[in-house]
Amino acid sequence: MRKLTKLEKFGLIAAIVVCGTYFYMGRVYDPEAKSLAKTVSRLNAAIKKYNEMDEAPPIKPVQKKIQLRQQDLEDITIRLKETGGRTGDPAEITRILARITGLARKNRLTLIKMTPEGEEKGILFTWAVFKAELLGGYHDFRMFVRDLRQLPQPVRLRELNITSVGNAGKITINLILLI
Repeated sequence: MRKLTKLEKFGLIAAIVVCGTYFYMGRVYDPEAKSLAKTVSRLNAAIKKYNEMDEAPPIKPVQKKIQLRQQDLEDITIRLKETGGRTGDPAEITRILARITGLARKNRLTLIKMTPEGEEKGILFTWAVFKAELLGGYHDFRMFVRDLRQLPQPVRLRELNITSVGNAGKITINLILLI
């Protein structure tokens, strides 16, 4: 092999530098530049959306609307109590429980047990929670629920579980009663 001249050495070095630069530009710099361009365009779009947003509404009208709604809620609560709604008295809960027990007896349901489970805060008033177990027929239970719906006081049934007892057509009903 012959020795390379200085010109050939510089040419070879220049070719290596040009190839290295081309590889770097094609494989490293261009993808990063494209990613930067996408990020800049997304940032500009977000800034444009932010600039187009309206300012927050003034707080005074919102506060006035809240006060009016609060007054409406108080008026509705008073009307509810006047039309047979809840007053929250323990004696009232006892009267409603006696009425429910009477409805169960009227519809040929046997009240096996009823245990108080505490209270649950509602939107208009606090519910008294009772766990009840009834025994009877399915049709009798349907009539019992229909009678409950006709009570002037609010009553809610929750977590209803019906199981069959033998072949006699009897069922056991477990439920949560909110009064």
